[in-house]
Amino acid sequence: MLTQLATVKSRLALVITDYDGILTNAIRAVSDRFDKETNRTLSRTTATHEFAATDTEILPPCYPVESVTKFELKSNETEGWSEQTGVQHLIRRACVISLSSPLDTRHSTPCLARVTLTESIARFTVHPTFRIRSRALRSARLNAYILCVLFRQKIP
Repeated sequence: MLTQLATVKSRLALVITDYDGILTNAIRAVSDRFDKETNRTLSRTTATHEFAATDTEILPPCYPVESVTKFELKSNETEGWSEQTGVQHLIRRACVISLSSPLDTRHSTPCLARVTLTESIARFTVHPTFRIRSRALRSARLNAYILCVLFRQKIP
């Protein structure tokens, strides 16, 4: 969600908590619809991305990448995923994760690797005006939500 319940309540001048559930559900619904219409996830999300364990350049399908939480390795379904600690990595241009060495150097058995990362539009600053556009987009999203609530729900 790009907005907080408290922000919506302050814009609607609501102090009672009777409608918090309705407002929270409406915020989620409008946020999901906005993401679908723009074909983009506009809020901070945590995602996992699988890649070949021999890769050193990882290109997650979604960006910008804000931070990497953990790396994991799996060689079979019985043992499952095992977390890899101390992995040296570098996030380049908020969209490429470079490893200093592959997570698995054994080529005898196929291995799969996975990275857990945080993506955020707030930190994506490729162009100086991009932040302004994303702020304007979030504001437009909030205003569209408020109009939706005002016209569909009669809130005293």
